[in-house]
Amino acid sequence: MTKLRLRHYLYPSGAQAQLNAIAADFNLDPRRDAEYADFIDVNTIIFSKESSGDTTLTTAEFNLLENMAYRHSTLAAGLALTTLNYYADYDFLEVLVEPDTQGKSNRVKRNKVKQPEIKLCRVYPNPTAGILMIEIPDEFKDVNAILIDMQGRVVYQEAKLNGFATLNFRSESSGAYQLQLRTDNGKLNEIHRIQIAR
Repeated sequence: MTKLRLRHYLYPSGAQAQLNAIAADFNLDPRRDAEYADFIDVNTIIFSKESSGDTTLTTAEFNLLENMAYRHSTLAAGLALTTLNYYADYDFLEVLVEPDTQGKSNRVKRNKVKQPEIKLCRVYPNPTAGILMIEIPDEFKDVNAILIDMQGRVVYQEAKLNGFATLNFRSESSGAYQLQLRTDNGKLNEIHRIQIAR
């Protein structure tokens, strides 16, 4: 194919005129700019968690994601909800619009959303090849760690953990587990989802 034919193939007649007609000083829709900024915020949080192996959200991260999720009805809001669900076990129920039987305008009712517990202990790396680190805040003493498999069986227990602890799960099979961190007095009661991968 000659250069001339290739040029006509790639740029049909009138295409250049249409390109020239596009204004050079246009402004993007402000809603799209806001959604793009939200995507950057959510992806920054996700990248930070994945790089550090951290499996919990800080209070600031949680509040940012929750505000974003309810502020817009966009793909970024959906990603924020998914991130909340993954890192904070956040249960989201959709907004319901209920018709009023007396002919008045519709009432909007938001189902109550379970406020997730912000995890106080830091557990990493997750996924793990078998060694798991736990950072326990100083206010909690003698923490019990219980590892439960997907069939609900207790496969590992360790008691009286304080400060910085290392757990060895190398004898456990690859898969998903729940790690319960509890104190006898009930001041600490957390469940972390753990993935063992080899």
